[in-house]
Amino acid sequence: MKAVFNAVLIVLLLASCGQFVPVKGTYQRGPYSIDTQKSKDEIWENLMDLITKNALSVTLLDKASGVLIVGPTAIEITRELGSYDKITRQRSADEAPQLQLKDAAGVSGYTYRNGSFSYPETGVTRWNVRVRDSGDSRTVSVVLYGQRTAAADAFEQAGRSTPLRPTKLDGGFQVYSTGYFERTIAETITR
Repeated sequence: MKAVFNAVLIVLLLASCGQFVPVKGTYQRGPYSIDTQKSKDEIWENLMDLITKNALSVTLLDKASGVLIVGPTAIEITRELGSYDKITRQRSADEAPQLQLKDAAGVSGYTYRNGSFSYPETGVTRWNVRVRDSGDSRTVSVVLYGQRTAAADAFEQAGRSTPLRPTKLDGGFQVYSTGYFERTIAETITR
């Protein structure tokens, strides 16, 4: 009798954990680059306007080399729509997954349990901009790096980071860049 009770208890505990659904799509890897005819001074002026209007924390600012590194910046995270969302049509194998929020900077896996979804909705990233002369035009590259959930970032900032703890703290959600953030920054500073 005790063995049956233990077996039922284990099944109930496993069922209550929910189903983890990892990210299936391929997302922005490396820099998002755009070429422009704008002068370096015009680009730099737009970049400074962006930084001051949004009160962003600058880690490194070097106009001569065209490098700007921005400290921790809050980002919105979304999830991919999947089979639990009761999508009416199936996507083909080479079609990118649909995102719940089209203008989110990050995407992560999610947990589905009892009809509800759980995923980190906010995160933190660091990013940089590089402006290079290419003859008569300039190339602007924007890179996001170190994106993670807000919970993992708070844990690290508290000075208690270990290789395992942030992952356990935020449910193991890996955050990937959707490319939206990089594209928006590049387009804003090259207008």
